[in-house]
Amino acid sequence: MTRPFTAEQRAAIADRRGSRLLAANAGSGKTAVMVERFVEAVLEDGVAVAAILALTFTEKAAGELRERLRARFTELGEHEHARAAEGAWVGTIHGFCAAVLRAHPLAAGLDPRFEVLDEPAAQRLRAAAWDRAVEGWAAHHGEPAVDLLAASGPDLQVMVLTAWEELRSRGQRTPRLPLPDPVPPPGPAALRRACAAAAAVLETGNGGARIQAGRHALAACRATLDGLAGAQVPVPATLEAATLGLGAKLLTDPACEAYRNALADYRRACADHHARPALVLIDDLLARFHAACEERKTARAAVDFEDLQLAVRDLLASDPALRERWR
Repeated sequence: MTRPFTAEQRAAIADRRGSRLLAANAGSGKTAVMVERFVEAVLEDGVAVAAILALTFTEKAAGELRERLRARFTELGEHEHARAAEGAWVGTIHGFCAAVLRAHPLAAGLDPRFEVLDEPAAQRLRAAAWDRAVEGWAAHHGEPAVDLLAASGPDLQVMVLTAWEELRSRGQRTPRLPLPDPVPPPGPAALRRACAAAAAVLETGNGGARIQAGRHALAACRATLDGLAGAQVPVPATLEAATLGLGAKLLTDPACEAYRNALADYRRACADHHARPALVLIDDLLARFHAACEERKTARAAVDFEDLQLAVRDLLASDPALRERWR
């Protein structure tokens, strides 16, 4: 008994040459396509029900998929397959990973009694880990860490936790930030030359408001650079007053454009110079936060959802024989 499908749906059902990811809008027939693809793999390709892995996003969706598989096999008179569908490998990615790990906990380096933290419990654990990490981080780094924390406020926690989650989702078991290589402090010589050239051009102009504003901007640039001591590097915000505007023909002169480019390059270099020490501090806070999370999870023999995927990945990558058995 066949069912009506669109050409695209039928193509998704018919192409059963390996693993596939099905992504489509709500109500577009994803579940129906998955059911029919599953059923045809069993009936037409001779694949055992227990040899097919079907993953969905939620347990509710998995339950619906399993029920529709059973109903479809029953509709086709395949009662034995319908009974087998009750125990089919249908579930969420986290449910599947938990099953693999419960079958091989010691090989995965886990306590056989491990628990999977639900999201509220994981959030409480992360909150406690954050408090401990910040305390140790501030005590270790002193004033630079306190200044960064004061300047960032709650954004620092959001930044670190977002990076932690993103890096783990990319497969890093121990998340760390990519740090740029150290570079010498940027020198202002090129900006000084560009400023002098632009100032010479503006001196030929009249006393209009736009030209006068441009002269003030160049004077602010000189004052900032003259105020630097030794190899001191200004923070980018102090160069804001040096921005050269438009609004007069002279301000579009090549010398003025060259000044704007030189100022942008210097500001960017200053930002990079000041950013690296901050990134080093944030990276250390990230490492401390991760360590505090791991310590708390180990103490209660717990894993979170991301741990499930990372642990299964590493387990199957390290044991070819085990990988083949699950395959």
